[in-house]
Amino acid sequence: MPPLKVLVPDQYDLYCAKYEELEKIGQGGMASIWKVRRRADDQIFAAKKDTQGFGQASSETKKLQRLKSEFIVGYQESFQNPN
Repeated sequence: MPPLKVLVPDQYDLYCAKYEELEKIGQGGMASIWKVRRRADDQIFAAKKDTQGFGQASSETKKLQRLKSEFIVGYQESFQNPN
C-alpha cells in the first residue's frame, strides 16, 4: 500500500481562507497595508503584504513577535506567499 499523502494548502490560500480583504489602506516602497476581516469571528485586522524577500520579512516577523507596547499594533500571525 502506498504511503498516505497529506495535502497542505499553500500559505497564501490559507490567508485567503482565513481573511477577507476589505480595502487597501496604505502603500509604501516595501509593503502594502490592507484592512481585513477574519472570517471566523468578523474581527477586523490590518494585514501587511511585504514585497521584500522572505529572509527580510522573516527577520521582521521575529522582531514583531517579541515587541509588546500599548502604542504599537500587536502582531498576530504571518503567511508566506510562494510566488
